[in-house]
Amino acid sequence: MRCLALALVLAAAIDGCAAKMSKAEYARKAEDFRNGHTKEQFLKEFNKDRKQKATGARGERIWSYVNEQLDNGRLRFMEDNTIQYALPISDLVAPYLPEPASNLLEAVLKVGRTALYKLVSLARLAAL
Repeated sequence: MRCLALALVLAAAIDGCAAKMSKAEYARKAEDFRNGHTKEQFLKEFNKDRKQKATGARGERIWSYVNEQLDNGRLRFMEDNTIQYALPISDLVAPYLPEPASNLLEAVLKVGRTALYKLVSLARLAAL
């Protein structure tokens, strides 16, 4: 029971960190982002000033994670028409692991994030 309570408090805290905007405004901006950005465009911009380029499976993991954040209301749309997003944890270890290990790590972490997103939804319902 304590674990569930702690998880709900953590989920509520994470939810509180999200940028505050109406659902309709977020949906509009998300749709604009989807219509205006392809994976290739995003990765070109992402790679512009980086020594280690995100290509292949690594680029796919990053693009997939950005879209996961977009789907779950976790992207921040900034006033200067840029976005703030997190990189997947697997990206930190990607240079040190073979691709299959990085892909497996990302798949396992995605299960955990999916559970966390559900906890955030429960915390929102409990707050009503």
